[in-house]
Amino acid sequence: MAFLYLFVIFVFLLKKYVDKQSEPLTLQSDFFQEKEIKNEENYDQYRYAYLDEVIKCLILCTYDSRKFNTLFYVDSPFRGLEEDLNDLFESTLFEAFLQDHLTEQCLKDGLLHLRLLIHDISGDEWLFETVDTDNDVRWKRINKVAEETLTCMNITARNYDFESGKTF
Repeated sequence: MAFLYLFVIFVFLLKKYVDKQSEPLTLQSDFFQEKEIKNEENYDQYRYAYLDEVIKCLILCTYDSRKFNTLFYVDSPFRGLEEDLNDLFESTLFEAFLQDHLTEQCLKDGLLHLRLLIHDISGDEWLFETVDTDNDVRWKRINKVAEETLTCMNITARNYDFESGKTF
């Protein structure tokens, strides 16, 4: 009789497990929960968080090895930058951000150019942080585009405080 109860419980739990596996996974980004953008209200809810992340990534793209070494309280800042850039450019918000009439044209152009440039650096180079941020031509191009885009946005600060999330 106990065997029958265990068998019934096993079948019940197996069914629950299989049902749970068929549900779609929802992925979450590091800086916001991405949801489908179905209307302007939903887009407006995430626009400012997205813009803050854009500014943070652009500032980090202006860093050289000396500035990256000052980020001792951030685990693998260069590798984290690659993850954040991929999150920025692969999200639904990126497309909505580009189509937003409030977004300046120079910002749109800078982000599109930056998206092309970051793909010149391979995933292994990001992962093992082998890019020489002082001498690598690819990084200098990324640095230049980031500087121009920040200037276009009238952001003069080139330092980012990870604890408060503010530029200084």
